[in-house]
Amino acid sequence: MLCFFNLIPLPPLDGSKVVLFFLGGEARASYYRLEQYAMPILIVVLYVLPSVLRFDPLGAYLSWTAGGVYDLLMTGL
Repeated sequence: MLCFFNLIPLPPLDGSKVVLFFLGGEARASYYRLEQYAMPILIVVLYVLPSVLRFDPLGAYLSWTAGGVYDLLMTGL
């Protein structure tokens, strides 16, 4: 799960390095401006959305990615 969590493309996480590889010019500059807001965005996604709105986008993402890999490994092909 940690592998898929780290692939989220917000600057404190490793996924941001992957996204930067594909960005250039103005898109890269915009992404660098977003970097100052990345930690508050991450906190909102991790804590505020699930507790206030009863919507867990991170849980859905991890269930879809890591859960799919887990199911594949445990049930076989």
